[in-house]
Amino acid sequence: LLRNAWTNKNAEVIAQAAKVSGDLGKPSEKYKEELINRLDHDNDRVKFFSAIALGNNKIKGASEKIVNLISGPGSKDPYLRHAGSMALSGSMSADEIAALSNHPNKSVKLAAIVAMRRIAAPEIRAFLKDADELILLEAARAIHDDQSIPEALPDLAALLNRKGLKNEALIRRALNAALSALAAIPFLERGKPSITVACEPDVPGTPIRTAGKVSEVVVGASTPIIIASAYDGSIEN
Repeated sequence: LLRNAWTNKNAEVIAQAAKVSGDLGKPSEKYKEELINRLDHDNDRVKFFSAIALGNNKIKGASEKIVNLISGPGSKDPYLRHAGSMALSGSMSADEIAALSNHPNKSVKLAAIVAMRRIAAPEIRAFLKDADELILLEAARAIHDDQSIPEALPDLAALLNRKGLKNEALIRRALNAALSALAAIPFLERGKPSITVACEPDVPGTPIRTAGKVSEVVVGASTPIIIASAYDGSIEN
């Protein structure tokens, strides 16, 4: 019955066939070609359920079409972008997804970050090299929030060395990543200097980037806003 559904003239029948093939309970390549080909279907529901099924079934060989789905209709439709992200996380390796950090399309990068967050892959650090602060923020959220991706926290903290960052939510996460990285350093290996975060002299109220090792991050500015001891991790205003 399911095999005959793929050639049905009713798009909803095909969409439901794709949905069922993705809900079989265990990965299967039984309908691999049908699902990959339906990513080019005119109907968005067919595309959506086909992409979800590709991810659930961990089907390889569809990366190009998945990326095209995200960069094309997925750039305007958040549901298709979500489906594309699900397909990425299930059908591509962490290294393959990380390589999308060089893709020119922002929607592809955002979907890739969400996919890497889903599989908690430290290779997500590749997206921290981007110039777009929206991309950086999404990567920072993936690395820092919820259960976090501990292996990538030092890479997030290293963003504090980058000049010109303005996004407060991004900087706060980078700062906390630095504190987390510092807390993981054995007591005897810590340096005496404290971590000092201050305000940008020419932009009042804006956190400044920090530089140097995590155990020795000291910058000068007009109004210090937070000081973290390098010895016990306590916070003083």
